[in-house]
Amino acid sequence: MLRQLRALVAATATTAAMVVAAPAAYADPHCEWDRATNKMVCTDGGSPGGPGTPGGPGGGGGNAPTCEVTGLYNDYCNAQGDPCFRNDPAAVQDPGENGLDPEAKPHPDSHAVYWECLRADGTTYELYYWSGDEPIQQSLGERARTAIARIPLPELRAVFNPPGRTFVSLETWWWVRGATPDPVRGRALGVLAIATPDRLDVDPGDGTGVRTCPVALRRGDACTHTYRRSSGAADGSAYTARVRLIYSLRFEVGGVPTDEVEGAPSELETAWAERSVPVREAQTLVKPR
Repeated sequence: MLRQLRALVAATATTAAMVVAAPAAYADPHCEWDRATNKMVCTDGGSPGGPGTPGGPGGGGGNAPTCEVTGLYNDYCNAQGDPCFRNDPAAVQDPGENGLDPEAKPHPDSHAVYWECLRADGTTYELYYWSGDEPIQQSLGERARTAIARIPLPELRAVFNPPGRTFVSLETWWWVRGATPDPVRGRALGVLAIATPDRLDVDPGDGTGVRTCPVALRRGDACTHTYRRSSGAADGSAYTARVRLIYSLRFEVGGVPTDEVEGAPSELETAWAERSVPVREAQTLVKPR
C-alpha cells in the first residue's frame, strides 16, 4: 500500500529543481512574483546576522542545511542535506509496521508522519516520526513562506478603453486579463497558503502615481483614470502604464484556518504588467456651411 501511495504522489508531482534552505528569523517580509526568473522573491527586514536580501535571510543567519530538491522530493532538506518528501499523516499508522515506539509519543494524540529522502547517489531511505517530534528546523512563518512560494500567480495583461489610444480629459477604463477571481493555493510542510485577489494597482505612467482600484477583470468603469496631458507633450509617443494584482493571504495549519502567521506576509503581489498608452489631444473640426 505504501509503495502504491508513493507511486501515486510521484506521478502527480510537478518536476522542478530549486535550492531550498531553512532560513533564519524574518521581520515584516514582503513577497512578490518575479516574472524574469519565474520565482517568488521575498524581501525581509533582516535576520540578527545582518540586513535582509531578496529571496533569502539576512547575512550570518545560521547554518541551516541546503540542498537541491527535485520532482517528488521537494518538501524539506534534512540535517544530512538530503531532499525529502513528507506524508502527514503516514499511510502506515501501526507501530508494529512503522517501527515507532508507542511509549515515545510526545502527545497522547500524536500520529505517525512518513518521510522519504533522496541521497546524492539516487538511493532513498524512509523515516517515521511522531507528529510533534519531527526534526523540522523551520518556524511556522518560514514554512508559510515556502507555501507562498508555491502559489501559481497569473501573468497579467493590461487592458484599457478606448482601445489603442485615449485622449486628454477623457475617462479611461482599466482592467486586467489573465487572472480569475478565484483563490490560488500553495502548500508546504503542513501549511496551506491561500491567496485571494483583493485589489488592482494601476500606474497610468503620466507621473500622477499609483492608484488603487477594486479588482477589475473585465471591461467596465470600476477602475478609471483621466489623463491631463498628451503623451506627445511629455516627450514621448506614449506613456508606459503598469498594472498589478494584490492578493490577500490567509493560511491553514494542519487543516485549521488562521488569518495571520507570524513571520509571513499578509499580502502577495503579481509582477507589474506594462502597456504603452498613446494619449492625444482631442480636436474639434468645424466645417463651413
